[in-house]
Amino acid sequence: MFRSIGRHRDFLKYIPAKAGDRQWAVDQSGAVILFLKRNGLAYRLTRPFTGGPELMKVRLDDAGSFVWQLIDGKKSVGEIGKLLEERFGGSATPLYEKLGIFLTVLKNHRFITINTSGHAGKKPTT
Repeated sequence: MFRSIGRHRDFLKYIPAKAGDRQWAVDQSGAVILFLKRNGLAYRLTRPFTGGPELMKVRLDDAGSFVWQLIDGKKSVGEIGKLLEERFGGSATPLYEKLGIFLTVLKNHRFITINTSGHAGKKPTT
């Protein structure tokens, strides 16, 4: 079941880190593009009929690109949230709800891991 990491009590202490095996790039406008390989059974079975791409490109908006580039395995969610608020102000509200959902989606697609101990260098959860 989908459960946002933002619902946990110590959410702001969590430390996200990029997964080393995922592909991503920054385009000429500065937007981050995440590459998601579509290899699930249902997709593999329907691909010959739909003609869809095997590699899906997900272009993040300005706030998502900003957050992605802040994820370094050292900054906590609280620190990232403060920087996000400084950069985008009121347009980022409700800040921590949106940030929690965004990080949950990244975690569910295995683009990041989350260290729930609140200390960089400890074993993250996947």
